Formats: sequence, C-alpha cells, structure tokens
Amino acid sequence: MSQHEKSFVHLQVHSEYSFLQAPVRIKDLLKKTEALSQNAVALTDHGFMFGILEFYMEKSGVKKILGCHAYLDTDNAKTTDKSSYNRLTLLAENQEGYKNLIKITSERYTTKDKWQEIPSVSMDFLSRHGNGLIAIAGDYSSRFGHDVCGNMENKAKNFFRRFMQNF
Repeated sequence: MSQHEKSFVHLQVHSEYSFLQAPVRIKDLLKKTEALSQNAVALTDHGFMFGILEFYMEKSGVKKILGCHAYLDTDNAKTTDKSSYNRLTLLAENQEGYKNLIKITSERYTTKDKWQEIPSVSMDFLSRHGNGLIAIAGDYSSRFGHDVCGNMENKAKNFFRRFMQNF
C-alpha cells in the first residue's frame, strides 16, 4: 500500500446514529479503517453527536476525529423549507472545539421551535463558537455549494470571505 493510501482520511462519515442515512456501526467503522491501514477517521453524524462517546471510547489504534454535520440557517427564519438551510461539516481541532461543538448542537435543540423540521444555528451564533473548529463548507448542500452550482460567483465569494473570518 502506498503512503498516499495510508494518509487518506474520511472526514465525513455517518454512523448508525444518522438514522436513515447510514447503517455503519461504530465498531465496524473503526475495524475497517484499521484494516485499510488508515490512520484516522472522522465521525460526522447529521445534526447531533449521539455516537461521539461510543466512537471516542471504542478501543482502536485509529485517531478519532470528533465532528458533526450542522445546519446553518442563513435566513435566520423558522421554516421547514429545506432550501433555506445549509449543511456544514464541523470538526473539533482540540478540546475547545469539542466544547463548542456541544454548544452548537445543544443550541439547535434548546432554542428553536421544537416542531421545526431541521433545527439550525445562525451564522452569528456559529461565529461566536467557532474557536477550535475546522469547518468544511464546500459540499453540494452547503451555502457555498449552492451558490457555486447556481453560478452565483459573487454571492459565493462573499459567503466564503465571511466564513473565512470565523474559521
């Protein structure tokens, strides 16, 4: 196996805790990662961190990167319109980042209307709790991805500049 293959790290992996998104059991994820001689893997379940403790505590030689898929409410409106929400992958770089991930996921469920289909966080809240986090904002369901795919280059650049100020 080449060094390149060994250095590959999955940064967006969903487990059985991302209901209807992935059937991967955490123990199996870590075994497969080791079997592929990969050094690390991130757990980024959708919208919450229910599997993080199990992931962290499971015995393995793999470096475990703690994260989640958060949803950014770019319109700051309570709505069930999925097009107004944008996925954002957040990874804890350190202990402060882990604590901020907990604040972000807690905020989503404690301050929003409990009937809201997709609890989200505002960019302002996220910017206040961005220390110690690495954000991946380029997938097709991100604000940046929507803008790029929609040929809205100026809008994408403006979002990215604001994003870079926070992460």
